[in-house]
Amino acid sequence: MELDGDDVAVLCPDLREQREQELAADSVKTADADDLLALAQVHDADAVVSGDPHLLDAASAVQVLTPRELANRLGLAPMG
Repeated sequence: MELDGDDVAVLCPDLREQREQELAADSVKTADADDLLALAQVHDADAVVSGDPHLLDAASAVQVLTPRELANRLGLAPMG
């Protein structure tokens, strides 16, 4: 018998709260990423700089750069 996260939460009440927090965190991250990209677009931002996978994977009219990509574009030498 294979159990998914919801089954485990029912069988182990201590894990229920953790499962609910994980689900809530996923939805908040997605909403935040969408909100940030929408805000950047409204204000005609050239790019958003982030290491957040939700932003990096999002399809947007605003370009999303990692900090390293920004440093490379600015011609900064890598540290360390």
